[in-house]
Amino acid sequence: MSTVLSPQEYQDLIRKIGHLPSGLFSKLRIDAIASYLSSNLSFDEKLIDVIGIHHQQITAYFVLTDQRMICLAPEMKLFEAPLENVQGVVTSLTGFRVMSTLGEFKARYLHPRLRLDFPRSLKSASVRMEDTDLTLDKSGRTKTQNSLGTIVAAIGVVVAFHGFQMDTTVSSGFGSVHNIGLIQEQNKQIQLGGAIFIGGILIHYLGENRNNE
Repeated sequence: MSTVLSPQEYQDLIRKIGHLPSGLFSKLRIDAIASYLSSNLSFDEKLIDVIGIHHQQITAYFVLTDQRMICLAPEMKLFEAPLENVQGVVTSLTGFRVMSTLGEFKARYLHPRLRLDFPRSLKSASVRMEDTDLTLDKSGRTKTQNSLGTIVAAIGVVVAFHGFQMDTTVSSGFGSVHNIGLIQEQNKQIQLGGAIFIGGILIHYLGENRNNE
């Protein structure tokens, strides 16, 4: 039979599955959040994610379960809505907006990585995401990153190809000869194209690499 977790068990679970603030905000206490969850979550309610956010100049935690969304600051509850009342969530590169029949809630991510992690958590909770700027593909990467990486890599190919096509010869009294200065310019352009191409490949796979961290 399922039982409600203790505050300590919730602290351990939050550290395991949550996406906690880093750096300056890593010292935010989670004991009060864990105590709240232990006292208020039902025995059949599954904790999906806990992320660090900014809401109206307040640093807080946004809790997502399979039944509701809750925003908790160390000493107060800022927002709560059952998932059945949530009409959708709009995500962006910097934050998200929850639209529900109980009101609207806006927040900014404390860590840039959450722009990838939080949409996956919403999908796990079967929450509808609308007009999202970051749609994850089947591999876990973002279509935005894939498209940008492809474009950058293509630009690199064009630059390098143009370098290969450069004419490095000049006319002289002995006919056409290769000019050392033009050859150096050609090499620079080919190297530049190669660097741009490699950058595009890295951007393309950046999402996947982050997921494997």
